[in-house]
Order: sequence, then structure tokens, then C-alpha cells
Amino acid sequence: MDRYLVSTRWTYDGGLDAVDGSRLLHDALNEWRGIQLVGESQARAPGNAGQVARQNEAGSYITGVVSRVGDSVRVRAALYSTSGDSLVRERSVNLPLDLRGADSVFGRLADRLLFDDTVWSANGGRAGTRSLNARHAFAAGLTAVHNWQLPDADSAFRRAAAADEHFFQAHLWLAQVRFWQNQSAATWRSSAERAANGLAAMSVRDTLLAAALRLFERDEIPTACATWNALTRGRPSDFVGWYGLGNCLSHDYIVIRDPRSQSGWSFRASYHHALNAFQRAFDLLPSIHKALGAESYAAVRDLLKTNADDNRIGRALSPDTTTFIAHVSWIADTLGFVPYRTQDIEEGVNTGLAVHRQRELFHEIATAWVSAAPNSPEAHEALAVALELLQDPSALDEIARARALSSDAAQRIRLTVSEVWLRVRPVDLGWSVPLGWLFHRSSSPRWPNWVTWILLSVHRCPRSAVTRLRCAVCSTM
Repeated sequence: MDRYLVSTRWTYDGGLDAVDGSRLLHDALNEWRGIQLVGESQARAPGNAGQVARQNEAGSYITGVVSRVGDSVRVRAALYSTSGDSLVRERSVNLPLDLRGADSVFGRLADRLLFDDTVWSANGGRAGTRSLNARHAFAAGLTAVHNWQLPDADSAFRRAAAADEHFFQAHLWLAQVRFWQNQSAATWRSSAERAANGLAAMSVRDTLLAAALRLFERDEIPTACATWNALTRGRPSDFVGWYGLGNCLSHDYIVIRDPRSQSGWSFRASYHHALNAFQRAFDLLPSIHKALGAESYAAVRDLLKTNADDNRIGRALSPDTTTFIAHVSWIADTLGFVPYRTQDIEEGVNTGLAVHRQRELFHEIATAWVSAAPNSPEAHEALAVALELLQDPSALDEIARARALSSDAAQRIRLTVSEVWLRVRPVDLGWSVPLGWLFHRSSSPRWPNWVTWILLSVHRCPRSAVTRLRCAVCSTM
């Protein structure tokens, strides 16, 4: 357990001795579970703060200065390691001359000295817990969300909630990441309800998030979406609100009667608005691209509806049991889905323009990722996939750039497979690799020798096209 000493020998400007900053900070630190404090009587032993801390087997010590700045009192405290007396961090806070709110101000100072994380700001100026273990786990969860490693975030928030059952923000984030992962409401309902029990201890933003999750779980989707939408208006730079809104709108499958629709029906929620929300979220958290690369960004392509056979399934409001299907289409310069009853499904819907526009949107998103992370192989891979969907030959340059940037062996193999796939296409080969075709292609100045060696190895590998390529790549690298 970490052990701290708060020096009793602080420096005070004239007339400010009454502040007694060392005692107030000692009391604030004493509220935390998971740390030990050297007693005030031992802290008064002769010697400088570092010497006294080492005598009492403390790993860290804190000194302070209290000064007057205008009509305020400034408290500056410094945290040192007893190993080499090295400065760890220095923080300051201000409080009024009459010392109103001193306990909460010193509580904030203690928090900023103990932790160098984003928890306080993420929780709207609240610690949320006084458990060291819960705090560290929660901070790890926020880092995992920032890196879009949602399973890791799930585990971290679960540990935080277990370490402090009254850490309502941990319950909220646990429910939220499970909602983001499209898990069954049964897996996050309890966490959402426990978060709702602590609304008085949460920020306005977290209160809205908790309300939105509970509304969604109770199938009050329009009100839930409106709550997330309100959050985006109040905090337009907050990824969480936009991503929640996109998920909410895209999961509203209810179809209602609409005399303006050519089928007489329309989806209650706009998928176009859902995509706008997702795009805004992707812009605000560019790191999300690293976790979406599976199967050539299949999840993103499915979300954006970049394939001609993409559709939406809908249902009427209960007790009506009518089901609907809608193909992707482009209506009044907007992505749209016109739902038809399953028994009346409209054949021959022209999806070409809509699919092309959605592929252009994927290209726009991938380009933004490359701009935000120019050295990310995942970002360049996403751009290569987007360019290939648009039949742009520069896709080869992007996949080669992604391969050059990658330092992970498994990733390089996968990117090499993708590059060979782009160069030869299964339709060109029939996967028999005729030598005449290969020699013709290999005479091109843009045809690398390593591709020839890989293709000459294909015949030794299993029959599945992608499996054969991967086997050939592995045998030649």
C-alpha cells in the first residue's frame, strides 16, 4: 500500500498561517482508501521532509506554499518521491480569503496530486469514488475507450464497480460500453439501473447518459434518441453523445404509415441522421479506426451500406406484426430506405447511386483518419479499402504504404495478402495461376518480384482463395 507524508513545514505568506494547508490536505488525503498517511506527530520529527518521509518508510512526501494572489488564496503543493527526492508533480488551487469551501478545494488538490488522469474532467468535476483501486481501474477503462478497445474497457469498468459499489460513474460506463458493443440489454440493464441510483452524485452530462440508456432499455427509443440528441447540442465536441445518438437511431427498426412515401410506409428514425452522428463521432475520436479494421473494415462498410445488396429490416408497432424490408436508395440527395411489406417487396430497386455515395462517404471518413493519424497502418488500410470500393487504382499505393508502416508481423502478412488480392483478383486467375498470364503481368515495371514468388507458391496451398494467398505469403516471407 502506498504511504505518503504531508510535511508540516509549509511556507505561508504573512497573515495566512491560519489556513493550515498541511492539515487540510492531510484530512483530504485521509479520505482515500488504499493509501496510508504518516501521522501528523511523526511528520513533525526533526529533519527535512525527505528525511522524515524515509524515516517513516513513506514512498512519497508533499510540501506546500500558501500565498495571497489578489483577493484569493493560492495553495501550491508539490509531490516528491523519496527515491532521489525527485519531483513527481506540482498542483495549485485557489480559494477565497474567507476560506469558504476549503474542504472541497483541498479535496480537489488531493485528487490532482494523487492522480494524473482524465477521470475528474470525464466525470464533470467529480472524483466519483474514494477508492484507489476503483479510481485506477476506471482510469484504465477511459484509456481503453480512447483506444477503442471496448472489451478491455468493459473489464476495467467492471473492476472499478466491484472495488466500489457506490461508484455510480463506473456502473454508467460499464452499461455504456456494453450498449456500444451491441450486447443484449440483459447484460447492462442492472448497471444502468445502479447508475440511475446515483444521479445526485453525477454531472448533468452523466445524468442524461444514464437516462438515455434506461429509456433505450425500456424500448422508449424516440425519447432515448432525443436525450442523446440533447446531449450533442449541449456538448457538440463530446464523442459519447454522438456515438450514442448514432447507435440509438440506427437501432430504431419501427416502421410507421407515411402517405408521402411511395410505399405508404417509412422508418420512424432517419438512417441518414444516424450516419451523420456516427461520422461526427469518428471525427471526434479518430483512434476508433484501429479497432474497426477486421475483415477490411466490414463493420464500417456494413454501417455505411456500401454494398448493393445491403438492406434494412423493419417492423410495425405492436400489436401489428407486419415486417418490412428496404433496399438502400438515394432520395432527394440523401441516403434513404423505403420500407415495403415483406410480401410486397419491390424488386429492381436502383441502388447504384446510393451505394456509390456511401462509398464516397467511407472514403471521406478514411481520409479524415489518415489526416489525424498519418503514420497509422490501420488508417492507410481503411483508405485503401475505400479507394478499392471506388475502383481507384491508387488503392494499391495506400495498401503498400500501410504495409510499409506496419511493424507487426501478423499485420504485415494480412496487408500483403490484401495487396496481392488487389493486384490479381480471383476473377483474373480462377486460382490456377497460368504461367503465361503470370509472366505477362510480371513484365510490368509496377509489378514487384515478390508478388511473382508468392503466386508461384499458390498451387501448394489449400483451395480457398484467401487461405491459399495467406499460405503462399507465409511461405515466401
